[in-house]
Amino acid sequence: MINVTQTGTITDVNITDLYGLHDYIEDLKFTLTSPSGTTITLIDQRCGNDFDLKLDDAAASVIICPLTGGNTYRPEGRFSAFNGENPNGNWILTIEDFYEIDGGSLGGWALEICVGGTSTPCEVTNLSVNDDPIIADGYISCGMITSTGRVAANTTIVFKAETSIILYPGFQVESGCNFTAMIEACANSLEDTPPAARPRQLTRKSSLKLAKSNPDFNIFPNPFRNSTTISYQLQQPSMVVINLLDVNGKRLQEIKPPSFVPSGTYQLELVANKLNAGMYFVEF
Repeated sequence: MINVTQTGTITDVNITDLYGLHDYIEDLKFTLTSPSGTTITLIDQRCGNDFDLKLDDAAASVIICPLTGGNTYRPEGRFSAFNGENPNGNWILTIEDFYEIDGGSLGGWALEICVGGTSTPCEVTNLSVNDDPIIADGYISCGMITSTGRVAANTTIVFKAETSIILYPGFQVESGCNFTAMIEACANSLEDTPPAARPRQLTRKSSLKLAKSNPDFNIFPNPFRNSTTISYQLQQPSMVVINLLDVNGKRLQEIKPPSFVPSGTYQLELVANKLNAGMYFVEF
């Protein structure tokens, strides 16, 4: 389930990341339900094992097996069924398994919604949050948010920006907190809201909730020249995927494909001798 706080009128819906593991996807039916109660079928008992794909009404191709590689397909239903609704509320992805012999797990999913209408007001163009610890619960910017601060344990912190959120080296999120970063349309002042004709793109991923059971994660050395070591510890079995992204969020390399990993301590070497000098992000 993904909770969307944005209001307005839906003009387009896409799923930008849907990945997980299952022995036989042809046993599964995927559906998406909007806060208004509209349900469409995404995939209905198609293809073989495992899945990693995007879904868009405007995709060039219908679903083609295998469902891997992050390719974009048209869903079996149509996202346009949601057009005209209010996106505010809980969006529910349902996966039905029609056979009990085998199983699998959902790695993650991301929802992209384009809306017209009003948005959360804010006055700050660019916001730098470098407190140690970060105390206030919410930060809103109609431009970008950057941070090298520390989110302390047992706190709830929200970063909400219209263009980008950049977490620089030194930014820390302690175990036991609830940290959410979201890109959301934002008015230029408290009195103004964007005109209804102006399209707004809203991207949502499930909140990053760091509980005590979640992994310790480290990259060392950082900065580095040719290679560095990614270390993480899992206190419980988990679905793990690690990607290398550029500063615009484009995936450059799948360091570790989606897989179910037992609890324990792990290390991976990231070799980057073919990359230009600059800043990159590791998505865990």
